[in-house]
Amino acid sequence: MTQVVMHLVADLHRTLRVVARHLTAVLRRLVEARHRVVEVLHAEVGVVVAGEIEIWYPSTGVLSYSGDDKMVVNVDQGLVEYYRALIPKCIDWTQQKYRAHITVVRTGREQPADRTFWAKYDGERIQFLYSPVVRFGTVYIWLNVLCKRLEELRTELGMVVRSEYTRPPEGFENFFHITLANMKEQNASRLRAG
Repeated sequence: MTQVVMHLVADLHRTLRVVARHLTAVLRRLVEARHRVVEVLHAEVGVVVAGEIEIWYPSTGVLSYSGDDKMVVNVDQGLVEYYRALIPKCIDWTQQKYRAHITVVRTGREQPADRTFWAKYDGERIQFLYSPVVRFGTVYIWLNVLCKRLEELRTELGMVVRSEYTRPPEGFENFFHITLANMKEQNASRLRAG
């Protein structure tokens, strides 16, 4: 009986060594794959915030022009509603009056220098990347957005790629943004009370 147990233990030991070698190989491949993903993210997206590479999610929207000076990418309202649900309950915020969008040219604040291509791409599906990190400023709450196509459109219109109207409200000047909410009323009531 002892011989049988010793053979079983020896077989089990050999099997465990084989499994351990396979798991080590799999783990090594996963680590290598993670490094490749980080390299791709760094090379393709090139987003480093506070020394850390952020994860970005792809999404699409539809380019829309209005009048002579408004261009936005309408995005899925569910995206904004989802991230609004992540705003802590202790923060008093107000919903934006416009549906979910990324501003490309701001009404009444910016004028395209070259109108040759104005409204040419109306209805075009725009692919963009957005950060799932909800950003909080003193007035606005938003998500950062990256989109080379929007940069191209602004350049084609003779506009600077980034302006105070397309970038996030505070800091982070290398991104477009999707506003989730604002705290204008709360700030105004604090000023009145103070």
